[in-house]
Amino acid sequence: QMIEYKSKIYDAILLFNINNKDYLLISSCDPNEFCLLFILQRPFNVYKKLYSTSCNRTYYLIPWIYNNIYYIIELCTSKISITNIFEDKGYAELKSSPDGHHASGYLYNNNYLCVVDTNYSNIRIWDLVNKTIYKQISYDANQGCQIIPWNYKYTIVGCKACIIIIDINEGKVVKKISFNNTECLFAGIQKIYVNKYGECLIGSSAFNSIKLFVIQDD
Repeated sequence: QMIEYKSKIYDAILLFNINNKDYLLISSCDPNEFCLLFILQRPFNVYKKLYSTSCNRTYYLIPWIYNNIYYIIELCTSKISITNIFEDKGYAELKSSPDGHHASGYLYNNNYLCVVDTNYSNIRIWDLVNKTIYKQISYDANQGCQIIPWNYKYTIVGCKACIIIIDINEGKVVKKISFNNTECLFAGIQKIYVNKYGECLIGSSAFNSIKLFVIQDD
């Protein structure tokens, strides 16, 4: 069955067995649209519309459990919203100065959020319990769009014409890998295992190409 939705969808996550029900949560690209939560049953019923993003497009969704409460982290244009969507209880709205442009992120050590800032060439690690910035790391590249953890010590940022490898424990860039296509912007980067090379990074570019990098810990 098709789900009708007016806006472009940036992200979607499946939420299984919450209060004995399964859900689909989709995010909104349109600043005037809502994020929508569907109950996964036939027909697909809209469980609720989340609050309007108020000109803060939701680019990325991350589930987070804290004190046995289920939250959704929404990475928006100029804020990070954390909400218990099932009980309509807000936990926090995280903002920094200058405002960020939060394209993607991941949970680091359970209660820390590592986020890439597309506008200002840095990553920020938020302490979600204390609702403060724990660490900020800058790098020399433009338009960092995607970010993934790598072997519990590093984080990798996909940028325009390069990827950046950062030691998040020491708070410094350890390697920059450039490539020729200056218009290439990584999307959907992830770790894979290739028999010939071992652990590799794969990602797609803006020009319909796939790039594969062999990443080896020193």
